[in-house]
Amino acid sequence: MDAVGDLASTIAAQASKVDAGGCVPAQTIKQLHRAGFFAALRPKEFGGSECDPCDYLEAVSCLSSACASTGWLAGLLGANSWHLALFDPQAQDDVWGHSRTALLCSAYSPTGRLEPSGGGFVLEGRWRWCTGSGHADWFLAGALLVDATGAAEDFVVVLIPR
Repeated sequence: MDAVGDLASTIAAQASKVDAGGCVPAQTIKQLHRAGFFAALRPKEFGGSECDPCDYLEAVSCLSSACASTGWLAGLLGANSWHLALFDPQAQDDVWGHSRTALLCSAYSPTGRLEPSGGGFVLEGRWRWCTGSGHADWFLAGALLVDATGAAEDFVVVLIPR
């Protein structure tokens, strides 16, 4: 929290530029990494701090007070780490085993279609909005899982590398 608080004045100073340009600068993302923000909800096994979600939300609130756009983006990117922590350990290793700074964006609307194919799957779809995609290394995509006949089986989230 202290490290995030230390960034608040820098983030506030660029808030109007962020809003006008529609993008949080890569330098801000690097500063948030250095502050440990994106590791807050990541498992300790992968260099995270597994902080209390209430403390995490307090840090998001601090960022949002400085710049609502930065708080929104950082909050979503960080929360996606928590979601990945619910995945199979192999998926977590696929993401964080290669880069402890890997970020995930998400679009949970099940606009994709996931079909079994040759022992794997084929994903097709279009996701119109995805906050943080410009900063993310991985994508959590909502999709409809269908069986071999094309019948819907379930709504799922698919992990896709950039």
